[in-house]
Amino acid sequence: MFNRIRDVLSALVSWIFEPEVASKKRRDYIKDHEELRHFEVIELDLGVERDKTEYDVYGDRVIVSDIDGECDIYFNHDTVNYVELDKIRDISCDFWKFYISNSIQTGKTCRLLIGKHGIFSAFQDVARESKQGLVYMISASDTLQISDDEVKQNNSDVWLKVKQFTIFMHGSLKIYWEMHREAGKANSAQCQVRVNGEMVGSQENSTEDDYEAFEHTLVIAEGDLLQLWLRSSNFGDNTFLRYARVKGDSDLTSDVGAVSID
Repeated sequence: MFNRIRDVLSALVSWIFEPEVASKKRRDYIKDHEELRHFEVIELDLGVERDKTEYDVYGDRVIVSDIDGECDIYFNHDTVNYVELDKIRDISCDFWKFYISNSIQTGKTCRLLIGKHGIFSAFQDVARESKQGLVYMISASDTLQISDDEVKQNNSDVWLKVKQFTIFMHGSLKIYWEMHREAGKANSAQCQVRVNGEMVGSQENSTEDDYEAFEHTLVIAEGDLLQLWLRSSNFGDNTFLRYARVKGDSDLTSDVGAVSID
């Protein structure tokens, strides 16, 4: 009974203090090493079976740059939940060691980039196919990926999200739209392009009585929410926005999920 209580208390203390322990271990390591790399490369031969094999490597990010088999990773302890590296390709967390498990998969490999000090990131510049799906790049161009042509309006001076797209690619793209103010009014139609709720670029304004075209080019990452927010400069005077279009060159078309409308 005593041993059971001790184990529970030990687990509770670890759960509370381990983030601080990970940070301290990282700081101590930096202090003790004059030359530090921003990342380490771990090459795994999946033809060799592993059952929670320990790797005494610290870091704060794991990027799977290549994998053609199945492999699981445990962070800091081999009793916690694991992550399937053939499904999750980019993981951010503080750790001072990790464990790998995989069955024998002859001829299969896994390559890990272990980021350190909160300053390492990487993006794939070519399409890669894995068991679960695709990762692609997009490059800004006039090629239409997807459009939402419905007219949206807002007669308030409070910002309203009127268009949103989920992006499934890394790179750059163009967002095009048209807007105008209510005809004969003294207000202006105002629009902000936002990514995940944060404005990027400059705010656009239109004092035209008919539709005026706008376009922004921006950098985007897989999983980002690309949004258009609309408001009127004068409460009660209407504004209108239509033809929201995402454009760029990619091997992945919107028909299979490059961009989706939310």
